[in-house]
Amino acid sequence: MSGFLDHVAATATPVGVAALLGGRALVVLAPHPDDETLGCGALLFDAAARGTPCHVICVTDGARSHPGSRAWPAARLAQARHDELDAAVRILAPRATVTWLGHPDCGAPDDAETAARIGRLIPQGALLLASWGEDPHVDHRQVARLAARIAAARPDLALAFYPVWGRFTDLRAPARLIAASDP
Repeated sequence: MSGFLDHVAATATPVGVAALLGGRALVVLAPHPDDETLGCGALLFDAAARGTPCHVICVTDGARSHPGSRAWPAARLAQARHDELDAAVRILAPRATVTWLGHPDCGAPDDAETAARIGRLIPQGALLLASWGEDPHVDHRQVARLAARIAAARPDLALAFYPVWGRFTDLRAPARLIAASDP
């Protein structure tokens, strides 16, 4: 694998925040609370520091991360994760808007009605970042499809994806990533 990593390091072209955003607002579509931080926390921080309008939309409540726990029953866990999301975004992008959709964990929707609802929350010409469709969690895949549905209906948006659970070696086939982001 080191040959692959060496190749990536030698051929990768870094993209700065200004080039990535291109003057657009940033909208992060997170499957669960914490995916916004794990997947693009640094970008949220840098975008906010530049004065870029930021919006985090969290699709599910994340309540199934500790199934069967007596200390963390689903309702308590959902509230704690909601609070942690708010706290993280206050640190990363203090002026960002946070929208909590609260769908059940492992129940992220991929339907036209939800896509339209989320699409109405996204400003004209924004960069929409969503979880990568090859991540092995059902909600991550559903949110990627949801984002693609939104972008198909909103050609003014730029769409990109971020991995959370995917292994670095999964990125060996960049054509999958590129194809996933094409409308």
